[in-house]
This record gives sequence, structure tokens and C-alpha cells, in this order.
Amino acid sequence: MTVHEPRGHDEDLRRLLPAAQQPTVTPSAPRDAGARGQIAVFDARLPLGHALADMSRGVAHLLGGPGGEAPLARGAVYLDIETTGLSPGAGTLVIVIGLGFADADDFVVRQYFLHDPASETAYLESAATLISRFDCVITFNGKCFDVPMLEARYVLHRLPMPTPRHHLDLLRPARQIWSRRLRKSNLATLEERILGIIRERDVPGYEIPGRYFAFLRDRSPDLIDPVIEHNRQDVCSLALLTGVIGRLLHDERLARSSSPSDLLGLARLLEGSGYLARAARYYEAALIGASPTERVEALTRLATLARKVNELDRAIQLYEAVSAYSMAPAATAAIELAKIYEHRVSRPDRALVYARRALDLLQRHPSPRSEATARDLGQRIARLESKTRRRLGQKSF
Repeated sequence: MTVHEPRGHDEDLRRLLPAAQQPTVTPSAPRDAGARGQIAVFDARLPLGHALADMSRGVAHLLGGPGGEAPLARGAVYLDIETTGLSPGAGTLVIVIGLGFADADDFVVRQYFLHDPASETAYLESAATLISRFDCVITFNGKCFDVPMLEARYVLHRLPMPTPRHHLDLLRPARQIWSRRLRKSNLATLEERILGIIRERDVPGYEIPGRYFAFLRDRSPDLIDPVIEHNRQDVCSLALLTGVIGRLLHDERLARSSSPSDLLGLARLLEGSGYLARAARYYEAALIGASPTERVEALTRLATLARKVNELDRAIQLYEAVSAYSMAPAATAAIELAKIYEHRVSRPDRALVYARRALDLLQRHPSPRSEATARDLGQRIARLESKTRRRLGQKSF
């Protein structure tokens, strides 16, 4: 692995990462695990220093927020697996279970390798013992891949699946922060563009099944060592990515050096975790240098936050700014204004102006839901016209 300085908006992230160095790897020969067979384990230790605190902070931010659950008493374990296929059928083996966890000032990657399919029960039980020590398991797309694949193997062997109280899948927050700018949110792209890691001589994923079956025939370590290294890097990257997210969510000064699109994603995560005041500051920072689309999103979210805390005048001001744009999201802002002016301010005449504005925007920017929304707006407009006529009639009298 080689660590390079991140490019563009990510240059300031380089100080979040530990210096590039090779982990201290201790492979074990297959060892006896009792009556159920032998297992092979590889241990690697990597000094991550301050990144460990950032990792812990990232987990806390992503799992909860103000008034949420207490910090994890038993910590978190990072999980990544290698398999002989992509579907969790009986014929698909999970051949490497990579687990990463903090130990003092080090990050330990412990990898269970299925050196002999006949020992799969012992192999699965050993991995389960370690996973069960933790309150949270952290994966990347693990809810769709890693966990279902493991569950299939545990069910097949009639073993209890280790299930920590929390499962944090980093795919969702990573996609929320960076997909607007990077267009991709797979781990390889994030390693290169966010972590500054370039894998040299990395084994392609499609080669792994063939290498494993060749290893079962030839027992050559040269076939499987690249697979172990590939998995180890996946686990380390999961940990480092968690640390970067944790620092960006916590360190406002650093976050402000990010692009507007990244700030929008960070703000959405903070808002979802209940950090409303900090989310509002991130949305405001995202307005600097934002494109029209980014600006509309930031203003809309600020308006929604203002409405949540009952700052009605500010919400109206922000929604009015959004409704002036000629794009689809402006219709939503106009609808919100129509509701506020009708039900909160009792100004059906102003509500009518924005309901008509919303209908006009929907007709210019149709979407799959436009027809149903337009019908609702038609009913709202008819009601507001009636209210306005009655009010005008009362004033004339």
C-alpha cells in the first residue's frame, strides 16, 4: 500500500491519517480449535495514534446524537469478508473473515482464514467469539453483502450468528457525504480520493475464488497471501474512513475547507443524528461557493430546521428565497409557504400566491409524483380562492 496526499478539496484531510507504514503481521500455522478442527489466524498491528480517537468519535456521531444512547461500553469491530461467490448459496464459502479493533494505541486486524473447508465449523465459531465481544459491527455495504453471506454459513452449520447490538454500514454515510462530488462511493474510489491510498499490486476481487481453489490443491502460500493482504487493507480502510468522517463531523474548522457538496452531506448526517445547531452551521458554510442546485438544497434544509425550532419568520424568509428559483425543488418550498401562510399566519391571499407558484413550477418541471401533487394543489387553490373571496367580502361589508 502507498499513501499519497489527497487531491483537491481533500488536501486538508492528509493530516487526519497516520504516516504510511507496514503493519506488523503475525501469521499463525493452523492451530487446534478442539474437536471441531483447526483454524488459521493472521494478526496485524498498526499504530494509528490520534486516528483511533477520530474513529471512536465517528462511530458515536453516526450511531446517535444528543440525548441518544450512551457510548459503546465494549467498543466496535470492523468486519470485511472474502468469498468464493457473490450469492449466499450453500456452495459459496466465506474464506476470510477480517476483523479490526482498537487495542491500546494500536489497531489490530485479526483475519480468520478457511485453510480447510472441513474446519469451517471451528473457523466460524472462533470468529463469532471475537465478534461477540463488541457492541457494534462496522462494515461497508455489509447489510447487503457481508452479513447475509455470513448468516448463510452460520445457518448451514446450525451455529448462532454473532449479532452485536449495533450494525453501522459506512456505505450510506460515505455516499451521503461524497457521492455528489465523486459520483462513485465504492471503497476503492474513497481510498484513492479521500484517504489518498493507492493499492499497488492488489489482487482483483474476481481472482480470489480461483486463487483459493488453487490453494486447496497446491497449498502454496503465494496464492493466498495477496488475498489476505487485500482483506487486511479493506479492514484498515474501513477504520480510517470512519476516522475521517468522525473528524469532519466534529471539527467545524476542518469541515469548512470541504466543498459545498461535501458540507451538505455532512450537514444531513448531523441533522439526522440530532445535532441541529451544528448542522445549520454546516448548511450555512455550504452556501459559500455553492452552485445553484447546492444553494437551493442548503437553503431548503435551513428553512426546514428553522421551522423545526419554531423560527417561523426565518423559515418564511428562506423558503421565499428558494421559491424564487426556476427549478423543481422550488415547488416544494412554494408548497411549504402556502401551508404556512394558510395555517400559521392566516393569510389565505399570500397562501394562494405560493400555491399558484408551486403549480406553475410543477408544470414546468414534471416528475413521476407531479400529477398527484398537482391534484392536491388544485384542491388547495380552490379552497384558498374561496377563503380569499370570503375575506374580501367581509372587508367590503
